[in-house]
Amino acid sequence: MDSNTKKCLVKPTMEEAFDCLKIALKTDNSPCHPRLVLLTQENCDSCKKIKTEFKDDIKSDTITVVDIDSDDGKNIITKNDVDAVPNIFLLDCNNFIIEMSD
Repeated sequence: MDSNTKKCLVKPTMEEAFDCLKIALKTDNSPCHPRLVLLTQENCDSCKKIKTEFKDDIKSDTITVVDIDSDDGKNIITKNDVDAVPNIFLLDCNNFIIEMSD
């Protein structure tokens, strides 16, 4: 993860961090490039709602939508003990959640 992305992780609010990440991730050329992932499931009304809310970010590839029943989704769930959808995560290149700094 490059320095611009790291700076986003220490923003005072989640909203500021998220806005910062949407910009920083587009230029992060680090070997283990992080990504914003929206974890969803088919036939999930809340998932449909949040996908509508973030449609511009999804369309611009700022956020990647991953279904929990896909191989990628199963990998994310297993590695991070995720038990609810929808959920948005910042993941490293190995699909581990990158925590925001306190």
